[in-house]
Amino acid sequence: MSGSLTQFGIGKETVYGTAVPLTKWYEVISEDFTGTYERTQAEALSAAFVDRADRFAIFNKGAKGTVELEPLTKGFGSWLAYMMGTMVTTGPTETVVYTHTGTIGNLFDKMLTVQVGRSDESGTLRPWTYEGGKVTEYEFSNSVDETLRCSIGMDFEKEYNPDAPAGNYVLGTNVPVTGAEVLSAAGGVITIGGTSVEIDDLSIKVDNALNVDRYYINQAQGKKQPIQDGKREIEFSFKTSYVDNTFWEKVSSATIAGSYAQVVATWSGLTLLGSTIYPNLKITIPVARFDEGGPTVEGPGMLEQTFSGKGLYDGTLSAMTVAYQSADVTVLPN
Repeated sequence: MSGSLTQFGIGKETVYGTAVPLTKWYEVISEDFTGTYERTQAEALSAAFVDRADRFAIFNKGAKGTVELEPLTKGFGSWLAYMMGTMVTTGPTETVVYTHTGTIGNLFDKMLTVQVGRSDESGTLRPWTYEGGKVTEYEFSNSVDETLRCSIGMDFEKEYNPDAPAGNYVLGTNVPVTGAEVLSAAGGVITIGGTSVEIDDLSIKVDNALNVDRYYINQAQGKKQPIQDGKREIEFSFKTSYVDNTFWEKVSSATIAGSYAQVVATWSGLTLLGSTIYPNLKITIPVARFDEGGPTVEGPGMLEQTFSGKGLYDGTLSAMTVAYQSADVTVLPN
C-alpha cells in the first residue's frame, strides 16, 4: 500500500530506552530507521567446509536511520532540544507569538521514543517503535523552488517487534498539526556579514559527535545512552552567481578576522501571526569560517561559485542558534 499513509510520532523519554506515549506528530518526506541484529560466528574449526548452523550468537545492536521532514510554521520547535541540547521558550510577543530558541548544549538525557506507522500491502498500519532515540546529526537545506528541508539522523537503543505491540508500543493515534504552513525559498533571506546574498542552494549540517557504540559485557544492561565524546562539527555550504570575489577573499585571507563572517538564514511563512511578525525559522552562525570555494567554468552559461566552511565558537555566543517563532505556546519539554 502507499507510503502516503505513513504516520510519524515522537515522545520525550525520562529513562533511556524506556518507551513513552507519543505526544507530537509530523508529516515526513522519508525515513529509513532500521534495526541491527549482529551474528557473531564461532571461529573454531569444526571439520566442515562451511560454518556450522548452531555456532553463532545473535546480538541486538539497536537501530539507526534518518528522517527527512519539512519544518512547518507550527510544531517544529519540539525537535530543538534534542537536536541541539538546550531550548528556551519566551513570549508572547504581540499577544500570540512565542519564540523557541535552540542553542548548543548538553545532550545527555535528551532522548525520544519514535514510532513510524508503516502500511503493509493491505493498508494496515504496522507500529514500528524505536526507543532510546538520540539525534546524532541534522541538516537544514534549501534550494530555489523547494520547501525548507530538515534531515535528522538518529540512533536508538532498540527496535520493537511491530507484530506484538502492547502498552506504549501499540499504534498511536495520529494528531496532525493544524493551522500550519510550509517554509520555502520564497520566504527565505540569507545574509552574510550583514549583507543580503542571492543564493541558489544552502546547506547547514551539524554532527553531534555522539558515541553510539556503548556496549559492554553485561547481559542485563544492554546499550548505554550515547554521549558526546568529540567536538561537534558545524558545516555550511552555499552556491551563488559569480558577482565578485568577496567570499573568495575570505577563503584566501591571510588573517583570522578576514576569514569568517556571520551567516544568518531566515525562512518566514506567508501569514502574519501578530500585527507585524510572521512565523519564521532563523539560523544564526556567528563565526562562519570560509574554508573552500571560488568560481568555476562548466560551459558557456553564467558562472557560479560554491563555498563551504565551518561554524566555530567565539568563546561567548552559541556556535549556532536556531530561533523558531510560531503560535506554539509550548513544545516538547527538555
